[in-house]
Amino acid sequence: MEIIDVRARPNTKEYMSLFEASPGIQMVFRKMGASMPASAPIDEFIRDMREAGISRIVCTGRDIETTGGWKVTNDYVASLMSQYPAHIIGVAGIDPLKGSGAVKETFRAVRELGLKGISIDPFAVGMYANDRRLYPVYELCAELDVPVFITIGPLPVAGPYLSFGSPMPIDEVATDFSRLKIVCSHGGWPFSREMVAITFRHDYVYFETSVYHFMPGAELCVEAANTCIPDRYLFATAFPFAPMKETVQRFRKLPFKPDVLEKVMYKNAADLFKLEPAAGTRSGRQLF
Repeated sequence: MEIIDVRARPNTKEYMSLFEASPGIQMVFRKMGASMPASAPIDEFIRDMREAGISRIVCTGRDIETTGGWKVTNDYVASLMSQYPAHIIGVAGIDPLKGSGAVKETFRAVRELGLKGISIDPFAVGMYANDRRLYPVYELCAELDVPVFITIGPLPVAGPYLSFGSPMPIDEVATDFSRLKIVCSHGGWPFSREMVAITFRHDYVYFETSVYHFMPGAELCVEAANTCIPDRYLFATAFPFAPMKETVQRFRKLPFKPDVLEKVMYKNAADLFKLEPAAGTRSGRQLF
């Protein structure tokens, strides 16, 4: 079975220098029981990815420059995708606080750089996902027909209010932009029940549970995939915050139905990024 990891960043120096410079990120590694990997060339990462059984990754830029100084440029992500087009799906990082600049960069990243979507971190800048300052970005992504990855769910350290990580604002965004493809990263844990309900309600909301796959309460997401939302749960490791090979092995042991596991680990992401023709009826509503 092929595997698409929808949230992974290579441990190249461009990413690792960002993580190594942040005491908060080092705390995340400690709390999650993971070791920060050493920097390595991109070809070594691709080798490790393939050894883990992963066919492709979704690699996102990171831009929260206005508040935290964090930035991995979209040009760099595009260069990785250009080097390894069969293995890397590039997604742009967009700073939610850059106003019209965020809209311009979204257009440039998709139309000029060829990136396949955008990623935003409203939680990291103290903003809810339904903040109207983000609506011009959502409108453009709906027009361009590219997904928006939104970090939902808190880092396991003190910082912004927990409520900023709630998935509840996603319901408003999905209602106001009914054709916008939204991927909620980290599954909104610990708000797993709310995340499932919102995904069930909206046909173009997806989620992945990276980092929180095995946390108490996350088992509800497996049950939901087996019953009502088999087409919109996605697999992700969140590498380098979790090891790829071990995460794949542990995830495959979760109690998914065999056909659902294949959807979660490959087919749903392939559909999202149009890597193959979509088959069958969308969403679990066909079950009722």
